[in-house]
Amino acid sequence: DTCRVCSNCPDHGYRSQLRMKSDGLKLVLENIPEVEGPIEIVNFLSTNFGYNINYSKLVRDNTMCIVEFINLPQKQDALEKLRDFTFKGKKLDVRIYKPPTQNYGN
Repeated sequence: DTCRVCSNCPDHGYRSQLRMKSDGLKLVLENIPEVEGPIEIVNFLSTNFGYNINYSKLVRDNTMCIVEFINLPQKQDALEKLRDFTFKGKKLDVRIYKPPTQNYGN
């Protein structure tokens, strides 16, 4: 039996296949300023760069945001353009997303 929804599954002990496939389209934005929520990051990326975002999530006390792009060319373009970009007075750090390596139970 597989869990199709969770990314780190304490019940099954592995990351869902759906999430694993999309990991290659994700970047992590670090050192982000205070934002209203992940939608503010999505709007910023869409408005200023024309990127289409599938998914975004604030993590680490809202100082980082995981962003999943619609395709690899957009992700690669963002990796280049967002490096050292200033957003709301803070210089962003951008890196490639690396999925968690913890094994939950099994």
